Amino acid sequence: MKVLGLDIGDKKIGYAIGDTDVPIAIPKGVFDIGTRDEKIQKIFQFIRDEDIEIIVVGMPFNLKGEKGHQAEKVTVFLKHMKKIILLPFEIIDERFSSKMAGGGDDDAQAAAIILQTYLDRNNPDNGEE
Repeated sequence: MKVLGLDIGDKKIGYAIGDTDVPIAIPKGVFDIGTRDEKIQKIFQFIRDEDIEIIVVGMPFNLKGEKGHQAEKVTVFLKHMKKIILLPFEIIDERFSSKMAGGGDDDAQAAAIILQTYLDRNNPDNGEE
Protein backbone atom coordinates (compact mmCIF):
# COMPACT_ATOMS: atom_id res chain seq x y z
CA MET A 1 0.00 0.00 0.00
CA LYS A 2 1.46 3.39 -1.01
CA VAL A 3 1.81 5.98 1.74
CA LEU A 4 2.43 9.75 1.62
CA GLY A 5 4.34 11.45 4.43
CA LEU A 6 3.89 15.18 5.02
CA ASP A 7 5.86 17.71 7.06
CA ILE A 8 3.52 20.71 7.19
CA GLY A 9 5.12 24.07 7.89
CA ASP A 10 3.93 27.66 7.69
CA LYS A 11 5.17 28.18 4.12
CA LYS A 12 6.40 24.80 2.89
CA ILE A 13 5.13 21.25 2.97
CA GLY A 14 7.76 18.58 2.62
CA TYR A 15 6.61 15.26 1.22
CA ALA A 16 7.89 11.73 0.93
CA ILE A 17 6.46 8.46 -0.34
CA GLY A 18 6.80 4.90 0.76
CA ASP A 19 5.13 1.54 0.54
CA THR A 20 4.09 -0.78 3.33
CA ASP A 21 5.37 -3.76 1.29
CA VAL A 22 8.89 -2.32 1.03
CA PRO A 23 8.99 -0.06 4.11
CA ILE A 24 11.46 2.58 2.97
CA ALA A 25 10.51 6.28 2.92
CA ILE A 26 11.84 8.31 -0.01
CA PRO A 27 11.95 12.12 0.16
CA LYS A 28 10.32 13.59 -2.95
CA GLY A 29 10.11 17.35 -2.68
CA VAL A 30 8.35 20.41 -1.31
CA PHE A 31 5.05 22.10 -2.03
CA ASP A 32 5.98 25.74 -1.45
CA ILE A 33 4.04 27.88 -3.90
CA GLY A 34 0.46 29.05 -3.59
CA THR A 35 -2.23 29.54 -1.02
CA ARG A 36 -3.27 26.88 1.47
CA ASP A 37 -6.03 25.69 -0.86
CA GLU A 38 -3.67 25.60 -3.86
CA LYS A 39 -1.20 23.49 -1.87
CA ILE A 40 -4.00 21.13 -0.88
CA GLN A 41 -4.98 20.79 -4.54
CA LYS A 42 -1.35 19.99 -5.44
CA ILE A 43 -1.25 17.35 -2.70
CA PHE A 44 -4.57 15.95 -3.95
CA GLN A 45 -3.25 15.72 -7.51
CA PHE A 46 -0.05 14.02 -6.30
CA ILE A 47 -2.13 11.51 -4.34
CA ARG A 48 -4.17 10.70 -7.45
CA ASP A 49 -1.10 10.43 -9.68
CA GLU A 50 0.75 8.14 -7.24
CA ASP A 51 -2.25 6.03 -6.08
CA ILE A 52 -1.63 6.94 -2.43
CA GLU A 53 -3.83 5.09 0.08
CA ILE A 54 -2.75 6.54 3.45
CA ILE A 55 -1.45 9.96 4.49
CA VAL A 56 0.96 10.28 7.42
CA VAL A 57 1.29 13.75 8.90
CA GLY A 58 3.88 14.95 11.36
CA MET A 59 2.42 16.76 14.35
CA PRO A 60 4.82 19.21 16.02
CA PHE A 61 4.05 18.53 19.67
CA ASN A 62 6.06 20.53 22.18
CA LEU A 63 8.67 18.92 24.43
CA LYS A 64 5.97 18.02 26.95
CA GLY A 65 4.06 16.13 24.24
CA GLU A 66 1.29 18.74 24.10
CA LYS A 67 -0.13 20.68 21.19
CA GLY A 68 1.41 24.12 20.97
CA HIS A 69 0.90 27.01 18.56
CA GLN A 70 2.46 25.27 15.54
CA ALA A 71 0.53 22.05 16.18
CA GLU A 72 -2.70 24.05 16.16
CA LYS A 73 -1.74 25.46 12.73
CA VAL A 74 -1.15 21.93 11.43
CA THR A 75 -4.51 20.83 12.89
CA VAL A 76 -6.31 23.64 11.03
CA PHE A 77 -4.52 22.71 7.78
CA LEU A 78 -5.56 19.07 8.27
CA LYS A 79 -9.20 20.05 8.77
CA HIS A 80 -9.12 21.74 5.35
CA MET A 81 -7.31 18.78 3.75
CA LYS A 82 -9.84 16.29 5.10
CA LYS A 83 -12.67 18.16 3.34
CA ILE A 84 -11.06 17.38 -0.04
CA ILE A 85 -8.93 14.29 0.52
CA LEU A 86 -11.01 11.35 1.67
CA LEU A 87 -8.25 8.98 2.73
CA PRO A 88 -7.13 7.71 6.14
CA PHE A 89 -4.79 10.08 7.96
CA GLU A 90 -2.25 8.98 10.56
CA ILE A 91 -0.58 11.43 12.94
CA ILE A 92 3.06 10.94 13.96
CA ASP A 93 4.91 12.91 16.64
CA GLU A 94 7.49 14.92 14.70
CA ARG A 95 9.21 16.77 17.54
CA PHE A 96 12.71 15.81 16.45
CA SER A 97 12.31 15.13 12.72
CA SER A 98 13.58 18.55 11.57
CA LYS A 99 16.75 18.25 13.64
CA MET A 100 17.30 14.72 12.35
CA ALA A 101 16.78 16.03 8.80
CA GLY A 102 19.72 18.41 9.11
CA GLY A 103 18.75 21.51 11.00
CA GLY A 104 15.20 22.06 9.86
CA ASP A 105 15.84 23.24 6.31
CA ASP A 106 15.20 20.00 4.44
CA ASP A 107 11.43 19.58 4.59
CA ALA A 108 11.34 16.59 2.23
CA GLN A 109 13.86 14.75 4.41
CA ALA A 110 11.82 15.61 7.53
CA ALA A 111 8.73 14.17 5.77
CA ALA A 112 10.73 11.01 5.01
CA ILE A 113 11.71 10.67 8.69
CA ILE A 114 8.07 11.07 9.72
CA LEU A 115 7.00 8.50 7.16
CA GLN A 116 9.79 6.09 8.08
CA THR A 117 8.65 6.24 11.71
CA TYR A 118 5.17 5.20 10.60
CA LEU A 119 6.47 2.45 8.31
CA ASP A 120 8.73 1.05 11.04
CA ARG A 121 5.89 1.00 13.57
CA ASN A 122 3.58 -0.78 11.14
CA ASN A 123 6.05 -3.30 9.71
CA PRO A 124 5.22 -6.76 11.10
CA ASP A 125 8.74 -7.95 10.24
CA ASN A 126 10.55 -5.61 12.63
CA GLY A 127 9.03 -6.97 15.84
CA GLU A 128 7.87 -3.54 17.12
CA GLU A 129 4.17 -3.78 16.35
